[in-house]
This record gives sequence, C-alpha cells and structure tokens, in this order.
Amino acid sequence: MAMPAAALLLAAGGVLSASRVLLWKRLVFLFLYVDLFAAVFFVSVETDAPSWVPLGIAGLLVGGAWRFGRAWGLATLFLVMGLLVAYYSGTRGSAGPMSGWLFDLGWLSPQVVEGIVIAFRKTVHVVFYGGLAAVGWMVTRETVEGSRAAALAALAWALAHALFDESRQMATLGRSGSWWDVLLDGAAMVFALIWIARRMRGREAVPN
Repeated sequence: MAMPAAALLLAAGGVLSASRVLLWKRLVFLFLYVDLFAAVFFVSVETDAPSWVPLGIAGLLVGGAWRFGRAWGLATLFLVMGLLVAYYSGTRGSAGPMSGWLFDLGWLSPQVVEGIVIAFRKTVHVVFYGGLAAVGWMVTRETVEGSRAAALAALAWALAHALFDESRQMATLGRSGSWWDVLLDGAAMVFALIWIARRMRGREAVPN
C-alpha cells in the first residue's frame, strides 16, 4: 500500500503547493485528511456494517455542510468523495452483492449478469471520478492561483485516489484492480474538467 499512499500525499502536496491559503493551514489540512483517510480505511476492514451505511453518512455530512453555504457544501462533498474511495476500494466495493442479487432473479444467464455488472461498475467509475475532478476544480479554483493550476491540482488529487483504489483492489482477496480502470478514470476526469471549463468560459462570454 506504500505506492498509493505516497501518490495520495504527493497529490495533496500538489493541491496545496500553489494555494493562496497560509502554509500552516495547508499542512494542518494535509495532516488531518491523511489521518481521516487512514481511519476510514481501517473502518472498511474492521466493520460489519452494511455497505450502504457510509453513503448515508456521507449524504448527511454533505447536506449538513450545505446549510452553511455553497463553499462549505462543495468542500465537504469533495472530501467525502475521497473518503468513500478509502472505504469502497476494499472488499466493501466488490461486485459480489450485485451479482448475487441479479442471479437471484433466476432468469438471467451468467454471461448477462457479468455484462450488466461490468457495464454498471464502469459507468460508476466514469461518473464518480469525473465528478470528483469537477467538484475538486470548483473547490480549488477558490484557493489556488490561476484556473489552469486549479484544474491541474484537482486532476492530481482525483488521480491519486484512482491509483489508490486500483492498487488496493490488486492487493485485496476476491478483487482484481486494473490499470485500464485508472486510464478510464483519468479520461473521465479530463473530460469533466474540459466540459466545466467550457461552460464557465461560455458564461463569462455572455454580456450582462
């Protein structure tokens, strides 16, 4: 797990290096996030709670933070999405439960079940990591000098989580990580950042 952990730290450093925020605040944030990430990772190994519980908790956190304003809501969403990677990158995110539910229907062949599960999980990859990069850009552009630097920082942060995700899967019994998934995630991130940047430029071009 050393490589993905190092990637996460390097990406966090990249996000913070061009920041307008005071250095001591950046270091405190980095320390707290890495500790929280490690805690969620540990919980994902030890807990017997149903897999939907973290999603419910995440929703409550984001909803509560949004009451304090858009900036707090976006920042909390950004961090919570990253922490969900720490939880679901292990056995909690395996395809077993979904495959079992589809098999229980009784009228789908194993080939169809496999196809549905693969298609669904790849779609989740694209939506989640594209969303992580997009939300990350909306957050970092408020604290990082320059829109391009903010986009690169958000990309580095999201990509580090994708690397962690697949690396942990490779080391988890019953799961099989793939570097092709990292490429898929990266493509989704780049597409999301380009899309949101074009939308922002389009809004700025419209006269008041």
